[in-house]
Amino acid sequence: MTKSNRLFNNLRKYIYAIISIALVLLIIGFYGILLLFGQQAVDNLKENLEIIVELTPNATEENHKALTIYLKNQDYTKSNSIQFVSKEEGLKKLEDEFGDDLITFDFDNPLYDVITFHVNTQFAQSDALKAIKLELLENKAIQDVHYQDVIISNLESNSKQFGWLILLIGGLFLITAVALINNTVRLALNDNRFIIKNMQYVGATEGFIIRPYLRKAFMNGLISGLLAIAGIFGILIFLNQQIAGLFTHIFSVEVFSLCGSLLLVGVAISVGSTFVAVRRFLRKRVVDLYV
Repeated sequence: MTKSNRLFNNLRKYIYAIISIALVLLIIGFYGILLLFGQQAVDNLKENLEIIVELTPNATEENHKALTIYLKNQDYTKSNSIQFVSKEEGLKKLEDEFGDDLITFDFDNPLYDVITFHVNTQFAQSDALKAIKLELLENKAIQDVHYQDVIISNLESNSKQFGWLILLIGGLFLITAVALINNTVRLALNDNRFIIKNMQYVGATEGFIIRPYLRKAFMNGLISGLLAIAGIFGILIFLNQQIAGLFTHIFSVEVFSLCGSLLLVGVAISVGSTFVAVRRFLRKRVVDLYV
């Protein structure tokens, strides 16, 4: 094999290694994106949970205002989510929904004045909501507090059931990624095993031999990570064009943090696998290199 052919063969293997690492990182990254947006969807669902505070019939306008100010100052209340709905407004909404036939019945307005608000995500839990309800019921102007506890219970039970499954799948992805990248790097270095051994025989230290390979591994991991990140954003933008609003806040801090972590993982695995592979060649006997 001529020198140019050897160089082309080595270059082809390194390109193959970069693309292989990038594809593995792309799969891991997209899995992470799905988890991230899945969690955001759950958080949005929790923050859209409406708390209905039912006021007593003798509650005054001062009571309404005082309670609104109180709720605004609580950590659990989501900003700009407080609304006061009088019993007249509530009856009007029922008329709009069920038609004018509703008012043909001869009865007094059975509804109550209510204040509705949403809670921040960290408080959308069964125990926290129960504590909020008990706290509000201590106010004499409040008759009752309602919220959809079934939704919260289902979210919590499903989160526990799928939590371990998600962790298991993520662990398997990571193990598979390490194995594939390690094998890819080892194959890419295989043609250099005799060069590595000859450098050792002429007195070069392990650090001197390994250092250039680590630099190349760093660049390969960096390029692979950048390709994977470009692929992730490309897929997200394409899917958003096909299905409007499928992924919201693509260019968020969370997404960039995930991409940064993906870049670090790619570099770390590439450098680590290269270090292990070169040291393995250095510790082998010459006769074993032919195997």
